[in-house]
Amino acid sequence: MDHISAFGSLLKYGLPGLALGLFLGAIAGIVAKNLTSLTVDALKVCFKYATILFALTCVANVVPLFLDYLSGQRNSRMTIAVNVEPSFGEKYPQAVAHMKTDLTPHPADNHVDVSTHGTNSTVYVDVTAMGDVMDQLLHNNVDLKTQVSMLQKGNDERAKLYAAIVPAPQAVRDTVDKVMNAADSSAVATDTCRKSNAALCGWAHLAAGNAQAAQVSFTAAAGDPAVPKEQAASAQNGLGYTYLTEGRTVEAIQQTKSAAVAGDHGASVQLQAIKRTVKGI
Repeated sequence: MDHISAFGSLLKYGLPGLALGLFLGAIAGIVAKNLTSLTVDALKVCFKYATILFALTCVANVVPLFLDYLSGQRNSRMTIAVNVEPSFGEKYPQAVAHMKTDLTPHPADNHVDVSTHGTNSTVYVDVTAMGDVMDQLLHNNVDLKTQVSMLQKGNDERAKLYAAIVPAPQAVRDTVDKVMNAADSSAVATDTCRKSNAALCGWAHLAAGNAQAAQVSFTAAAGDPAVPKEQAASAQNGLGYTYLTEGRTVEAIQQTKSAAVAGDHGASVQLQAIKRTVKGI
């Protein structure tokens, strides 16, 4: 097979060069105008053999293809499906990966044609759109975190204000004043939680501006029979406020009502304020 391939290469590349040389030689003779009868006869022979060589050159171009066919190296064409995972197509259609091959430059779906010949076997997959969507999602996530942080900061400030103005039992009021007047309110609140019950701990956290921690302590105080009645009632009122900061209005009203029934004096005022603020309740 190597000898046959070498012969095919000779026909394909050697003969065209020889034919070109004969043709250029004839042209040179004509230009020089040194033609004799003998030269004319020679040129006729050259053209004759040049024509034969041209025919052999055409055959030489076909021979390698035929040899490839005999050796099983046929230019087979097939259709394949290309799947890109993970796929965001259903949720984010703009993030669909684009694919193509030399045989299918503009596919209608994920099916493309390929073959075993040259670059026709290459599938090009462009995931630029997917990266753009991921960048946008990341940007949106950063914006959302910023908004949540700002809302949390606002809630913390409102928690401090609420703790400062809400009517509460004297034991609770003393704790609130102590935390709010401290240089490091968070540290004082933490120290209060180590030494006091859950109700006072909740008010300490609220005065320090930590509404989430206050909610945990108030929830524990509301279900702890060891907490004094007045403090437990105030804890229910405080718990209602923390629900309100999260938008859980129905639960906030329920807790505030329970606090009013339990004897918390500020709960009734807060309940009316909630109802005036939230329409339809």
